[in-house]
Amino acid sequence: MFRAVGFAIMAIVILPGCGKRETSAERRQREAIDLCYKAIDCLKENDNARAESLLKQALEVDPLCEKAKDMLESMNGAYEDLAKAHISHFEAQLDMFRLHVGSYPTTNQGLQALRTPPADLVNPNKWRGPYSQKEIPADPWNHPYQYELIGREQCRIWSRGADGVDGTEDDIQNTQ
Repeated sequence: MFRAVGFAIMAIVILPGCGKRETSAERRQREAIDLCYKAIDCLKENDNARAESLLKQALEVDPLCEKAKDMLESMNGAYEDLAKAHISHFEAQLDMFRLHVGSYPTTNQGLQALRTPPADLVNPNKWRGPYSQKEIPADPWNHPYQYELIGREQCRIWSRGADGVDGTEDDIQNTQ
């Protein structure tokens, strides 16, 4: 009998959670952490959209999940850096276009003028592209980059940011 009591005491001391019911807060926290680990697996497979969705789910399950908040902030920071790098790259390509053609593409010609000669070029022989070796990518949030010719020597390139809405504070832009 003493032996059985000793094992019971040992189980309580050594295994403090044994036999204890999980509280709803603990369950939510565990579910949120599980979603974060699934998001990490998605990031390893370059499935950023799914990872972001899982992290948002984790925050819905447990709004205090610091791990999900930190991961989302890191992803958004990386997305912003990538968008800035894309825009800077477009600027260099547009400068080459302008050097050859004599002006930036019109707003209607857009960034596609870096890949294919616009049909309405005044002097098509001046186009010496493609100025971009790859297709014009979507921004990191899978929205098309925006382009506008502001004046003869100035253009604006921007991403609508994470919310996909033009003119909000998360837009990322450069003006040449």
